Amino acid sequence: MFQTDFNFEYNRANYHYSKWIKEENNTIIVIIHGLGEHIGRYENWAKRFNSFNYGVCGVDLFGHGLSSGKRGHMKSIDDTLDMLNYFIESIQNEYTTQKIVLYGHSMGGNILAQLLLKRHLKVHAAIFSSPWFGLIEKPSFFQYNLAKVMNKLYPSFSEKAPLDPNKISTESEEVLKYVNDPLVHNYVTPGLFIPLFNATDFILENSKKIKLPTLVFHSIDDQITDYKASEVFASNNSKIDMKLFEKVRHEIHHDSLKEDLFNYLLDWLSANVKYR
Repeated sequence: MFQTDFNFEYNRANYHYSKWIKEENNTIIVIIHGLGEHIGRYENWAKRFNSFNYGVCGVDLFGHGLSSGKRGHMKSIDDTLDMLNYFIESIQNEYTTQKIVLYGHSMGGNILAQLLLKRHLKVHAAIFSSPWFGLIEKPSFFQYNLAKVMNKLYPSFSEKAPLDPNKISTESEEVLKYVNDPLVHNYVTPGLFIPLFNATDFILENSKKIKLPTLVFHSIDDQITDYKASEVFASNNSKIDMKLFEKVRHEIHHDSLKEDLFNYLLDWLSANVKYR
């Protein structure tokens, strides 16, 4: 067995991270989780990759999981990108011969895109899972402008986001796990929402600048993030592959087609990173 839970300090905040990395592995996948969740929710997914000699790791973002910070808050997007850059470099320094793949889900996909476009990372591929490049339910003009004002006056003001847990999966067992997870929350602050919401236009306009093999997968029945925005992201760049699913919801890796998704990811990684 291998140890999975670790901690580090960055910019006066404590961060929890998990590693599922065996001594022998082809590649290490670094996961950036979604809003309100934590890296522990990817343990089963990580162990599936382990069985094919892929290592997996990820950090609980500020305000999430076992890391410090007000729930659902973000100090700044630059602080988040710098922390992730530090974390990725520490993994690279520890595993010097392995290739690195970055994998962002939902909010994590938004952050991953900014990481690729605003920082100079030496990684080998990127995977986007139901990324937040557009929302199905957009804030009204009033809600958006109120959030902008609050972001200036009180960026850490916290309120619950109106998320229906049934939108994450068609499988009731997965929905119950989500609802009963004590580390899952649905809080969000203007300091997190506004920088990520405002970044979507920048991400779509600049996806052509991504130079590494990239995969985006999304469900056309996602009720949280908009698959059409993912299509725009992919259409701007021949290095970006797009895979659409049907009859599943936001967390395809926790839905009825997870086996199909996993096999597709293995084939894509074999073709674009390293043959398993």
